[in-house]
Amino acid sequence: MKKIFLVLLTTLVMLSCTHKNNVIDTPVPEDINDLRTVETATLISLAEDHFSKKEYPQCGELLQAVLKREPGNYKAGLLKGRLLTALSEYDEAIQIFKGLLRSFSHKYELHYYMGRTYELRQLYSQALARHLKSYELGNNNKFIAEKITDLYMRNQKYSDSITFFHDYLADHPDNNYIRYNLAMSYFYTNNYNNAVDQLKLIKRYDPEYSLAYYGAGFVYYNIFKRSKSDSHRNESVSNLKHYLEAEKNDSYHLSRARRMLNELGY
Repeated sequence: MKKIFLVLLTTLVMLSCTHKNNVIDTPVPEDINDLRTVETATLISLAEDHFSKKEYPQCGELLQAVLKREPGNYKAGLLKGRLLTALSEYDEAIQIFKGLLRSFSHKYELHYYMGRTYELRQLYSQALARHLKSYELGNNNKFIAEKITDLYMRNQKYSDSITFFHDYLADHPDNNYIRYNLAMSYFYTNNYNNAVDQLKLIKRYDPEYSLAYYGAGFVYYNIFKRSKSDSHRNESVSNLKHYLEAEKNDSYHLSRARRMLNELGY
């Protein structure tokens, strides 16, 4: 009888230990209403979803929970900066990005979003520097290249822009927008021949690109004002007329084209 009792006792102890181990190994289920129980990656994913839907208060709440837990979390910090930018709190966003740069200066998307914030803050020189750094680190798609183009022109850094434009066009020769701005950069550095040559290239390979005709008309118009040559006036008139016939929507250039033609007697 004593032996049977000992066997039963041993069995109960083993079952108790097995149950205990099962309880310990069972993960605690996530309760989305208690953010402390939710994994960091899940919180960031939810925050990104709220941000994409412009649900900014919910996004901010989740990011606050993550950054309280992990103050140096890169993804959360980057999204916090983007959130502040979306809320037009540009200076606060820039401070967030500057903090991230201390450890993550190799991240091209950080430089891009920082540049975007500087741009919205109308600090165009700083915006150009950030976008150039993003480009240098590998963010070299068409969008960022054209963004850099716009900022070069806005900052009137025409001499600096020429090298960038040529380097980009060596690999993307069919980007008419950047070639047009290359022509304008040559014009603003008083290199009229190169300006005309770049516009001729556009018209040769893409005769439908109307802005090239406006650019040629503009360049020849300014040459005529200095030379008073009938040939330059005729070139300007011909290109400006072609532009007006081809372009119907660009109100800024249309009004300038009409003004130049009027001054030329047409």
